Formats: sequence, structure tokens, C-alpha cells
Amino acid sequence: MKRDMLQLVAETKRKANKLIRYANPRSKARPTIEEVKKIIQRNIPYKRSGARPVIEEIIVREYHKNPIQKSAHFFVITDIGIFEISVYERIGAQPAEEKECDKTETFPSGLFKIFSNLIV
Repeated sequence: MKRDMLQLVAETKRKANKLIRYANPRSKARPTIEEVKKIIQRNIPYKRSGARPVIEEIIVREYHKNPIQKSAHFFVITDIGIFEISVYERIGAQPAEEKECDKTETFPSGLFKIFSNLIV
């Protein structure tokens, strides 16, 4: 895997981790709402006109943590509708087969996922 791809993966892991920390009600190192808005803004699709939608409110819907992964779900109210953002972060170690596959893949399956979709 190339160095720039590894840097992109590391940066996305950091962003997913920030969103997870923000959703955790017992987190002592919560990021600010401005940092969270920046991350979420990049994961919401553009309007048809090519401009980014304006985020009006971010609501933490759920936060889960188990021995395998952490997950957080947000409702993001924008001027074009309501988006649901889901963030997953794997806690446990990757099995050897997945590590080997990630070395040969063009983009690794990794320890993070950020999904968004328009629900209204």
C-alpha cells in the first residue's frame, strides 16, 4: 500500500475516533461541536447546486460499545433534509487473514467506517 493511502486511512481513523468520543456520554476528552461539524460536513453529500448543505443541528441518536467495536449514530439536520450518520470503530485486533488481505487490496477494510444517507 502506498504511503499517501496509509496517511488517508490514519486520518479517517482519527476522525471516526473523534465522532465516537463525542457520542460517548462519559468521555472526558470530548471534541468541540465545531470539530464535529467539520468532520460531519465532509461526509454529507453536496447539494445539486454544488454547495455544501448548512448543518443546523447534530443529535446523538445512539452510542454502543462492546468488546468487538464501538458505534455511534447521529441525526444531522441540514437545510436540505435530515441525514443519518453512522460511525463504526473496531476495538479488537484484526485477524491475520484480514491483515494479509489489506496489504493486497487497493483500499483497506480497516478499523473505521463512516456512512451517511438522507432519511427525510
